[in-house]
Amino acid sequence: MKRRIFTIIYLTQLLFYGCTTHYSNIEAYTHAIDLKSISIYSKPGKYYKKLDSDTEGGWIAEVKRKGKDYFEISISDLSLNDVWIRAGELGLTVQNYDSLRIPMSIHPDTTSLACNYLYTSYVGRVYDIYKGFAFLEITVDKKSIKGWVEFKYLCGNPYTTCN
Repeated sequence: MKRRIFTIIYLTQLLFYGCTTHYSNIEAYTHAIDLKSISIYSKPGKYYKKLDSDTEGGWIAEVKRKGKDYFEISISDLSLNDVWIRAGELGLTVQNYDSLRIPMSIHPDTTSLACNYLYTSYVGRVYDIYKGFAFLEITVDKKSIKGWVEFKYLCGNPYTTCN
């Protein structure tokens, strides 16, 4: 009986939150592309409030885990803990001051084929995170490109170079 109750609770959570992946020490920032207000949620799909940008940019957010279409985050500067934000509302900066050839891969793996290369710094919207990679959408010459980029090329702070 206990096993059946546990299974029902587990399946209900899985259905509500989707598959989640937990992270540690991953930072990204809000308002990656513009400074317009964005929505945050108390849980996926349950609106909590609007989040305005800082005067200069976004807020640094600790990414805790990913649900189906949302990231659970905490923003210590605002004392916001365990709130959710839609995937694509967080940003990471590709740091490339040395004009390196940074691959955007098809899969989150260093042996994966590259679908694009980045030669300068860009801001990308984050849609997924997996084992040291972030799936980003970046606009290059008015064209949207997507792919997995290794964290060693990324910065989750809009105010520093992360070097």
